[in-house]
Amino acid sequence: MSKESRLIKSITPKLTPIGSELILPNTSGDHVRSIKRDVPVNEIDLVNKEYVDSMIRGNVELFLTENASDIGSYFDMEIDSTGNPEEDITQSITGQGTTLIASFASILNEAEIEAITDLELGIYSMHLHAEADFPNGMTIYFEFYRRTSGGVETLIATSHDSDTLPVVDSQHELHSSVTSDLMFNTGDRIVVKVYGRNANAPAKNITIHVEGDTLSRVEFPAFIPPTFVGAHTIVSHDTSTTGAELTSLANNSMVDALHRHSELSASDGTPDQSLVVAADGHITAVGKLHTDATPIGLDVLRSAVIGINLEVGQDLTVIRNIIVTGTVDGIDIATDVAANTTHRSSDGSDHTFLNQNVVTTATPTFAGINLGNENLNDYDEGTWTPTVTSTGGTFTPTYTTNTGTYTKIGRLVFVECDINVSAVAGTPSGSLRLEGFPFAAVGGGFRQRIEGVYGSGVNPYSQVNNTQNFMLYIIGTVGRFAAYGTGAGLTNIPSTNYTSAFRYLLRGVYHAT
Repeated sequence: MSKESRLIKSITPKLTPIGSELILPNTSGDHVRSIKRDVPVNEIDLVNKEYVDSMIRGNVELFLTENASDIGSYFDMEIDSTGNPEEDITQSITGQGTTLIASFASILNEAEIEAITDLELGIYSMHLHAEADFPNGMTIYFEFYRRTSGGVETLIATSHDSDTLPVVDSQHELHSSVTSDLMFNTGDRIVVKVYGRNANAPAKNITIHVEGDTLSRVEFPAFIPPTFVGAHTIVSHDTSTTGAELTSLANNSMVDALHRHSELSASDGTPDQSLVVAADGHITAVGKLHTDATPIGLDVLRSAVIGINLEVGQDLTVIRNIIVTGTVDGIDIATDVAANTTHRSSDGSDHTFLNQNVVTTATPTFAGINLGNENLNDYDEGTWTPTVTSTGGTFTPTYTTNTGTYTKIGRLVFVECDINVSAVAGTPSGSLRLEGFPFAAVGGGFRQRIEGVYGSGVNPYSQVNNTQNFMLYIIGTVGRFAAYGTGAGLTNIPSTNYTSAFRYLLRGVYHAT
């Protein structure tokens, strides 16, 4: 050091800092100093970009869920908070690297997303709950994509990194500025991808939280034509009874309810008790019910109670029942019909009939007819299923047809059946039977027999000789095929003769028990 330099240094005083704050001159004419704050208090307070971004909200929100998307390995984004319990998505983040935590996509054909025509410039932001299993060097960020119907994804925005994640659940606001508009076509979808960064050498986990009360979501500005009213109803945004009732105005259900539970009032405001609508829909007319001078008609959809008289000017059509509790022209109809003895003509003369009481049902039956000495009180008709069996061995027929019908009048049973057997399996022994008759036959032996049997394949008449008849006799509900002739007695037909296809048509009558 030169002599001059040492001299200058020895006479120069040491400077001591008087503060750590740098005050910049204000040349705007306003001599009040502005202070930069995280949250502004006064109108002139300075704020940072983070605060400004957080105050700018997009008009479209999509909430992150853990519901599987139709896009493989992606999750759904819903236009409304699902209300489901909170779900966690955990991902190991590569040491000193970046790893995708989760991808989210808007739901296919979601009406509100389909209505978007343009993604607008502005702030694209994400509100997200997250945590790490290590307190240092762990951050998250997101990317925003437009995905075409063909599956091509175009990156639109990348956010800044979050603050270092703590080891407990914390909420984070991430933002990205988009400086130009982008056309959004029919079939396009929104895709958001959340990434984790790890500044540490070993891999560490990051967990993000969605649904529940996290409201984890992405917000962005988009143009939706004002003509779009959406697929939402009041109920979809208001789960209270008020929302449901307001929506019901569209289908008149509220008006209908008011009418059903209302009471017509007179002009002075007091109830007019001549016409009352009850809660169950019944209308009670205490006095007379008048229409205008040229009435068209009165439609009664349920029931009407008429206290005095019913006057019908033209035709009266009754679809269901007429219940008479009084008299018609002085005749007690209820008592008269119950007696079932006479029918009166318009001139008042009697036409005498048999004392009858016929009641039909879905399956034709009747209560009975008095024939003088006996009452005929049994009639029925229907179907039955005939089956061919053997008294021994194994006999398993394959049916093409095995159907039967019957008509029962008193104790007489008229039966028909068609038995078409295409093959027989097994080794039968003993005699051939026909089971399934609809009613048990009276008596025993061969008194209840049916001889109207026609057949093919195994011809029934090949089973008897020229002095015998082929017949079927019934014991209980089981028929026995047999040969019967004068002096030859009764011989059951062996089932061993029936090992191939055959068809029998049977028609006859027998006495039931």
